Amino acid sequence: LVSLVRHALQLDDELAPYPEVVQRRYRDWLAAQEAAGRAFSDEQRWWLDKIAEVIGLNLNVSSDDFGYGELFDRGGWVRARQSLGADLPALLQELNETLVV
Repeated sequence: LVSLVRHALQLDDELAPYPEVVQRRYRDWLAAQEAAGRAFSDEQRWWLDKIAEVIGLNLNVSSDDFGYGELFDRGGWVRARQSLGADLPALLQELNETLVV
């Protein structure tokens, strides 16, 4: 629906499924992070990949999303924070802003 509205308003040239658009933006974000010298471990990438998936499906991600589903099964907010660090809230905000646009 988001992609359809953006296309109708001529904000996007192509009509693509929104999760695909988010994944393309996520890949661009990862490339920019790597170019800036930031590397992610396999575990961190798992969390980041799942966060991007949630954004693609729900238009955003919040700490509440770590209370169920795959994020919860993997250890929830506590485990994500251990993996991604104390800046997890700021990282979620950055991903929400960068991937949704």
